[in-house]
Amino acid sequence: MDTPPDIPPRLDVRPLKSYDQRPVTTLWSRRTGLELENSLELVFDDESAAYGLVVTEIETIVGFGIVYVFPPEGVLDYLPGDTEALPVGEENALIHAVGVTEEWEGRGVGGAVLYYLLEMVRDAHDVEWAFGNAWLREGRTDSTVLFERFGFERHMTVEDSFQRSHGERACPDCAPEKCTCSSAIYAKQLE
Repeated sequence: MDTPPDIPPRLDVRPLKSYDQRPVTTLWSRRTGLELENSLELVFDDESAAYGLVVTEIETIVGFGIVYVFPPEGVLDYLPGDTEALPVGEENALIHAVGVTEEWEGRGVGGAVLYYLLEMVRDAHDVEWAFGNAWLREGRTDSTVLFERFGFERHMTVEDSFQRSHGERACPDCAPEKCTCSSAIYAKQLE
C-alpha cells in the first residue's frame, strides 16, 4: 500500500512520546495479557534502532505500534522457528507490536499504524524487507488480516512458538499449561 490509509479526520498519528508509555502498556496488557516495558525502553534508547508511534483521538491513545530495524542476524534471532530460509536484507524492519483499542478495531487504525511505522523506518534506514509475527491465539484477533492487506506474504507457521521463543514464560491464554499457540511469520519486500 503506497498511499496512506483513510482514517477518521479526528484521529492523529504522531511519534511515541515518553508520556505515552503508561497508556500504551495498559492497552497492550489489556489486549494481549503481556508486558511491553522493555520494548518501550528501546524506543527511547538513542543507541537502538527502535521506533514507535501512536494514533490518538483528542490525545487519547486508540492505537500504537513499535518497529525495530535489524541486520539479518537480528531478524533470524528474533523470529521463532527455522528462519534461515527467510529473504532478509542488510537492514530489515521487524514489526514488534501493533495494538488497537477494542472500540477502534476494524476501523483503519491498525492499517494506519502499520503504514506509518513502515514510512518511519524507510525515512531513517535503507530497509529492504519488513517482517511481522502474527500470534495465532484461539478466539483472539490477530494481525494476519492486517499483514495480508498490506501485501505481506506468509512464509511459515511455527507451532508452539510462544513457548519456543520465550522459554518458560507462561502464555496468558494457555497458562498454567505449556503454550500451544502458533505464530505466522510474514515478510514483504519494500521498494
